[in-house]
Amino acid sequence: MSALIITLLATLIPLNGLALWAFMHYAPAADSPLRRHVFTTLTFAITPVVCAIFSLWLSTELGSAVEDYWRPVLTALGWIAAFPVVLLVAMGLRFYLWLRRVDDADESEDDGHGTQLTPHHQ
Repeated sequence: MSALIITLLATLIPLNGLALWAFMHYAPAADSPLRRHVFTTLTFAITPVVCAIFSLWLSTELGSAVEDYWRPVLTALGWIAAFPVVLLVAMGLRFYLWLRRVDDADESEDDGHGTQLTPHHQ
């Protein structure tokens, strides 16, 4: 069991770093830096709460399936495993919200004849 724990840690810790880097590096250009800052701040405020809820759920689901001394270790690994998943979901939500907003802005630039005004047509 300890070899499995070491393997999980060796895999999950770099995965956490990669997810954090991707979240910060691949941020779409926001129409205002304040919106981007608020979304990032909310993400980093909500992520520990979601990870804690997942860890508590995991601890109760494990119950008597594992020895008592392994339950805190596996619960902590649950937190570490949930972190990149939560960041990737937030990243997907951020792209969806920003890209939808860009599409809405493109539709509002209609010239009245059913054609879209793009920077190439102006």
